[in-house]
Amino acid sequence: SIAGLPGVVAGFNGKLAWGMTMVLGDNQDLYLEQLRRQGNRLYYLADGKWQPTRERQETFFIKGQRPIREVIHETRHGPLLNSALGERKNILQPLPLKSGYGLAYRSIQQEADKTLDGFFDLSRAKTIEQAFDATREIRAMPLNI
Repeated sequence: SIAGLPGVVAGFNGKLAWGMTMVLGDNQDLYLEQLRRQGNRLYYLADGKWQPTRERQETFFIKGQRPIREVIHETRHGPLLNSALGERKNILQPLPLKSGYGLAYRSIQQEADKTLDGFFDLSRAKTIEQAFDATREIRAMPLNI
């Protein structure tokens, strides 16, 4: 199985057998976003227009420490990494938000999909056609099937 996913990557259901291996696929992107603060809101430039970032509160629990509360800003490309990466210790890290730029992260793991359904459907497939249909839904990670 795959950590965090109750799917069988090598199995047999009485009718069909299957196996999977991981692929080192390119399934994430980083986007440089132009940012500006206006009042207490953060905006990013998209198609020549300033759009407000989506904001959400997240609480991180670390054993033996007080909870850490963060505001996560998201653009159309995904969450901004600037605050998550903390103090810049390397020239390759994004600059603080006050720089006017942000680094947004997008990955297929963040997209809504039917990967879990695909694994369950594969385990119940009775024909090769049903198995092929099920594997087309498995998109959360790159696999050879």
